[in-house]
Amino acid sequence: LFRSLLRFSRKAKSTTQSSVYLQHRLNPNAEVSWLYFDSKANDTSNDTSRDPSTSTTQDDDHLETNDGYHELFPLSPIGLFQSSFSCRNGTPRQPRLVPLARGRLTLKKHVQPASLEGLEQYSHVWIVYVFHKNTDLGQAMGPLTNNGNAGNRTTLRAKVRVPRLNGERRGVLATRSPHRPNPVGLSLCRIRSVDLKAGILEVEGADLVDGTPVLDVKPYLPFCEAFGDATAPDWVNETSTEPTGEPLQIASVEFVQGAEEVIKQVWNRRGGVKKSLYESGDEFLEFCTQALARDIRSFHQRKREEIEK
Repeated sequence: LFRSLLRFSRKAKSTTQSSVYLQHRLNPNAEVSWLYFDSKANDTSNDTSRDPSTSTTQDDDHLETNDGYHELFPLSPIGLFQSSFSCRNGTPRQPRLVPLARGRLTLKKHVQPASLEGLEQYSHVWIVYVFHKNTDLGQAMGPLTNNGNAGNRTTLRAKVRVPRLNGERRGVLATRSPHRPNPVGLSLCRIRSVDLKAGILEVEGADLVDGTPVLDVKPYLPFCEAFGDATAPDWVNETSTEPTGEPLQIASVEFVQGAEEVIKQVWNRRGGVKKSLYESGDEFLEFCTQALARDIRSFHQRKREEIEK
């Protein structure tokens, strides 16, 4: 996308028919690439709006102005995340809810494996990623209009329905909903292993869909990130309801006769320990049990099924 925008920039500069002027500038102080959208491209005789020094914003580093500029930050994923969850439905809503939910981050070629050196000394890591499976991702992120402002972003609602509150609404920034102004996720996972030769980080307690683009990883620092006096609303506390404190907790997970053996047989046929994140068929079965112990239905699905009953 970034390269395409730069190509469009060169084309727009060479014609007076373009309604959008795109300028690429390198901020020498922050060393960040910025993209400017100018809605007055056709009249360049006395146009000073392309000069950031004329911005109505006092802070020169904040490049969104009142006359048509819109700032973009091109980011390239450092790697892709592999997990057992192939789709959004069924993926844990939060990290650590399924302790055996394991995953593997493989760094891309432009990120050297040595970047992971030292991470093996930590027990947990923050993973920053993109909610790439959001069904409204394209609408939520754009497109930009001719004046550089956001287009029809009608899906960016201020409030979202919270599953743990049976559909009650809360401000999106006061929730962990994936449908956010910027679809960026943050998960705290336990480190299982670090492979410096292959550039692979393996974790558990993850809540990421298979194929998730990862933007960054940061080690968890207990001395400054663990707060013993931290508080949260009662509806997100573990002791908020009975019997286990989790409103979406399933009372029990039971398999029909013979199903457990079939699951382990399928696990073996598909490569077993050589191709799996799990050490045995029994461990994989325990992972399945943990994942099924949470109600994966959305509020709308639960409400519809209650009406049908």
